[in-house]
Amino acid sequence: AGLTAISINRRASFASFSAFLIFLCVIAAIMLPRRQFEPKRKREIIISQEQEGPNDENNEDEETKEISSEPTNGMIVDSMQHKTDEVPNNESVMIPVAEQDESRPTKPNLWIQLKSVEYIALVVWFSICLIPLQYYVGAIGFQLEQRGDADGKYTRMFSILYASVAGISPFVGTFTDAVGLGATHAVGTIFTAGSLFILASSEVGLPVHAIGMALYSVGRMVVFSAFFTNIGLRFGYSNYGTLSGLGLLISGLISLLQYPLITLASDGYDAEVNIGCGIAMVCMLPYCVW
Repeated sequence: AGLTAISINRRASFASFSAFLIFLCVIAAIMLPRRQFEPKRKREIIISQEQEGPNDENNEDEETKEISSEPTNGMIVDSMQHKTDEVPNNESVMIPVAEQDESRPTKPNLWIQLKSVEYIALVVWFSICLIPLQYYVGAIGFQLEQRGDADGKYTRMFSILYASVAGISPFVGTFTDAVGLGATHAVGTIFTAGSLFILASSEVGLPVHAIGMALYSVGRMVVFSAFFTNIGLRFGYSNYGTLSGLGLLISGLISLLQYPLITLASDGYDAEVNIGCGIAMVCMLPYCVW
């Protein structure tokens, strides 16, 4: 009966949140660039030449420069292509780029990307980080209660911090642009590890645990944003959906280890589990440097 009452009381808030998510989807569909996510199509270049003119002798052949950011051999390269074709006077022709230059980078091989050290290391880092991240959410409630949060005030505070941290996501993106992905990976890893070490201490007050919850909320967002950004930066967007989806599937399956960890914590080994998860996060720092 209690669970039913809770769901009824929160129906309005869940409906509002769902409406907000739909709004964000619409905004994303309008604002995000679509070209990178569309199937590769032949682009056409129109090359025209004036029939006659006073400055005919000074006119140079039209040169089309195209910067390609398509990945080749699984990694991103930038190339400048110069294409000129002589066209009869007063005529325009449609010349597919793919037919003009066969050396133009093509869609990268998905299998090569999947087998690359960069992708495997990224998925390993994300999967190991995800176990403590998921464990923290499942264990924070009863651990705060054991540390004196009898009325659930700080547990509710965690829910607020966990949701509202999305407001600083633009600053996280600016930070990533300024310092690079390696430092961003390190910040997310360190923040999450710090939150687990704070949770492991039963001697500090609840206000200190609030700091730990803030560190966790920011660290979790940074970890997820770094994962998806890293895939786009290293491998491009031709196979972005497959690479990110497979990474989420693998990490999701591995994160099921959270449940035996939550059971151990509820059986009285919470400090040991928290410290162990924090150490696991710290062990991922060499990847951030690499």
